[in-house]
Formats: sequence, structure tokens, C-alpha cells
Amino acid sequence: MTFIDNYTRMCWVYLLKNKSNAFQTFKNFHKWIENDAQSHIGSIHTDNGKEYTSNEFENYLRQHGIKHQTTVPYNPQQNGVAEGMNRTILNMVRSMLFFKNVKIMFWADAILCAAYIKNRCPSNAIRNKTPYELWYGNVPSVKHLRVFGSTCYALIPKVHRNKLGARSRKCIFLGYSNTSKANRLYDEVNKKFVVSRDVIFLETSKSDNVVEQQLDRLDRFAKTKSFQEFDKHVESSFEEHSSPNETPTTNDALSDVIDRIGRLNLDSVPTQSTE
Repeated sequence: MTFIDNYTRMCWVYLLKNKSNAFQTFKNFHKWIENDAQSHIGSIHTDNGKEYTSNEFENYLRQHGIKHQTTVPYNPQQNGVAEGMNRTILNMVRSMLFFKNVKIMFWADAILCAAYIKNRCPSNAIRNKTPYELWYGNVPSVKHLRVFGSTCYALIPKVHRNKLGARSRKCIFLGYSNTSKANRLYDEVNKKFVVSRDVIFLETSKSDNVVEQQLDRLDRFAKTKSFQEFDKHVESSFEEHSSPNETPTTNDALSDVIDRIGRLNLDSVPTQSTE
């Protein structure tokens, strides 16, 4: 079930098990949208589906002063904004599933992810602005967007692992969490969904040593300044090992990185003076 603001083209998608849940979903959306927009719904435009023309639905609209407009039967073009949005989202979902060979069982996650991306894409209908920008008044950030269905590694917190245990779990990226600033993942081994913010994405091919370095950075360097220092030391270690006539080995480079990390930790310990 999709709700679209006619002015901003902002879209919200709700997944229903049955059409009979449409009325309760609309009531929940009505309360949420009035609180989010600090405004009232003036009118809605739907097709002639029974879930929109039932007596309880019509009575609810009259009680809240909402005007209800419907299309002529078998004329979906009269509701062009909604029909166009549904077609666009469906095309996005189809390409997202095929591009990374994602299982069809994740079609619902693909729909939610497609709507999330669509709200952050410019549109000619709103003068090349994004629906998110018109709705919230600020330009959205797209730095966190990732390829749907990509293989990724989610960091396992220290409290949930031992010293010799794995530091990450292999997952599939399925979108973005609705309740927190994090990514929604699926662990195929344990057959469960995971919400995490400390994730390494393999959108393109990466060697094992690069993944290991990034995991170590997530685990040991929590501050941004430490991230930058770690990157500089990693780059310098590879540059020192490289020469015009010699190619550095992965083990030598990683050993030097580990040695530099140890020296960073030692330097951070305050020295004690003895008298």
C-alpha cells in the first residue's frame, strides 16, 4: 500500500498481508503524517477498490473532514501519480533483484529499499528536486547508499565473541532500518535478520587483506581521528615495501601494519617518571 504526497511526490510504502488491513493501515498513517507534517490531510485520491470504498472507511473520512476522490472503473490513468509511482518502484525492484541475483524471498525488502532511494532521487515533476528535500526542507545525504544485495560483513561486538572467535559475520545487504540509523542485513548462516552500523560492503571485488584491515579499523579505532591515522599508516606501509624492481608480499605488508599498530598503542600509554 503506497501513500504519495501530490506536491512533493514523497512516497511511503506499507506491506499488507491482506487487503482487509488497508483501513487500519490508513488510520495509523493518518495519525503519523499529521504529527510529522504538522498539517491535516485535505483529500485523498484512490481507485474503486473495495478496501477504499467500504462503509467504515468512508465514515472515517467524513468524521475527519477528508475529501475522497475515486477514479472511474477500469480507468487507472485518472490516478496517474500513484500508478506511475507503482510502476517505477516495480521496475527498480526487478533490476535490484536481478543485478545481484537476490532470492525472490526478499522482494518485500527490495520494495522498501526502492521507495527509500526514490525519495532521494531528483524528479522532473518537482523541478529536479528530491521529494525528501521538499518534504523536510533540506537536501538528503546519499553517502550511505549501497548496492542492494551486496555481500557484506557485519562486525560482531566484543561482548558477543571470544578472543579466538570470528570478528564478523557474512551477510546480505537488504536496505536501511526504519527505526535506527543503521543497515538492514540478512545472515544466511543463522537464518536471521541483523541491524548493524559497523559494516564492510563488498560492492566490488576486494582482496582478503583489505577486508581484514577494514575490520581491524572498525574494531580497534572508534574515533575518526584514529581512522585517519590508521589509513595513513596502512598506505605508508605498502609504499615502503614497494620498489621499482620488487613487488611486496601481502604477509610482509600486514606484518608491518600490525607492528605499527603496536607502536601506536605503546605511544598512547603515558610514561611514568621515577625519582
